[in-house]
Amino acid sequence: MSWFDLKDKIRRYYRFSPEEIKGLVIATIIIGFIVSFKEWGYESFDAAIGLRNLAVALLMVGLSLLVQQTGHKIAGLSAGFTVEFRVWTYGLILGLVLILVSRGNIWFLAPGGIVIYHLTAHRLGYFRYGVNMWALGMIGLAGPIANVLFGGFFKTLAIYVSWLPLNAALVDKLFLLNMALAVYSLLPIPPLPGANLFFASRNWYVFIAGTLASYLILVLLGVFSYVFALIIGFIIWLLYYIFLEKDWWKGT
Repeated sequence: MSWFDLKDKIRRYYRFSPEEIKGLVIATIIIGFIVSFKEWGYESFDAAIGLRNLAVALLMVGLSLLVQQTGHKIAGLSAGFTVEFRVWTYGLILGLVLILVSRGNIWFLAPGGIVIYHLTAHRLGYFRYGVNMWALGMIGLAGPIANVLFGGFFKTLAIYVSWLPLNAALVDKLFLLNMALAVYSLLPIPPLPGANLFFASRNWYVFIAGTLASYLILVLLGVFSYVFALIIGFIIWLLYYIFLEKDWWKGT
């Protein structure tokens, strides 16, 4: 597919329906509350500080969810599908319960999943036999990747371009938020996108999950490198294939 074709599709079909906007607003409010739960004062409760931190959290969450869903939509359009966000009410309720029970120590950020629809007229010459699990899995993967790249971009700027007037604390929070959204989105739990990827291809799921886990561990060690993460992710996939997947294919 040419860039001009994709650009035309984005111009004509990139939009959010009223139902999607409603779901994204609900998810933004609840997740914003979750990530700012412990920031309502320093030594004691302070409503002014809490409201300010909540406003910052809402802005970060809204932007991060927009990036995630944009990744889904553009990946879908590139393959001849339109993509719609579906809020996961039970996941948001579980996130609220866990943040209250843990007193702000456990984040569970699972805003929802996606539904894809054929752009029939645009798929002439492509695979034409309806929506398939592989397409759904790859489109679902685009959202978490968008979050990783988005959070990693600002974190890299804060580290290597020190002359930029970036607030280190806010950058760290934005980075952590996007990594958490990526990790939870990849959980193989319906209706999260990770379930679509898992059923589309266990091999790809292990490689992507291993790469993401490696990247997070490297970050904790002070190393910000997509290349090293990809290498480690490949090694994890190779070990998985040798010791598990290969035998399953043989039926043993």
